[in-house]
Amino acid sequence: MRVLVTGAAGRIGSAVARQLRAAGGFDVLATDRVRHGRVDFPLITANLLDRDAVDPLLDGVDAVVHLANHPAFKPPDAQMIFNENVCMNEHVFQAAADRGVGRIVFASSIQAIASQPAVGRLDDDDHPPYLPLDGEVPARARNPYALSKQVSEVMLEYITRRFGVAAAAIRFPYVCGEDQWQLDESTLAQAEGRGRYQIDLAFTFLLLSDAATLVEAALRAPLSGYRVYHTPSS
Repeated sequence: MRVLVTGAAGRIGSAVARQLRAAGGFDVLATDRVRHGRVDFPLITANLLDRDAVDPLLDGVDAVVHLANHPAFKPPDAQMIFNENVCMNEHVFQAAADRGVGRIVFASSIQAIASQPAVGRLDDDDHPPYLPLDGEVPARARNPYALSKQVSEVMLEYITRRFGVAAAAIRFPYVCGEDQWQLDESTLAQAEGRGRYQIDLAFTFLLLSDAATLVEAALRAPLSGYRVYHTPSS
């Protein structure tokens, strides 16, 4: 399977590209806008905001793991975060559909479900509607980054329905390395003290190695149609 991994110089992207290259059965084409020191594999530099740069990357590709987006909301750049994320996603999704790519795995975000609001404080509406969470929780963005993910999930569902591509949107929580992981009584007490106990417990963290394994599983599984996945904590 020939797989294009976008955002392959990022934390998740580099881990995914490295795992797929080592796993066997994948011919990995890695791309990113810039090269970082964590990249120890061949990388094509390309700006996904440039449609003409995106289209050739999809030639002869069987599946796309699309991880390249601005990673979070950083005020006051609301327009840039939203517009550029949605633009990159549309370019990749549509180019994949036009070239008959069979599968898209998209890095959405847990923030599509609930997130820190761009302005103001958390209120009752910011808490998850139920626990444990699953892929059926409706999106309800609270900042421009989260909105870009929500809109892109809708876009990907359209691509799946219109062009018959199998697609999975994974609502990643915060992804950390094994050396960063800890969730102890002190952490929980701080979360409860901030009035965010439900949110912190629901969203917690995912180990980087588990995130890469999840993407590999999404590529290998016999999926059809459009799926949204919520990832439990490691």
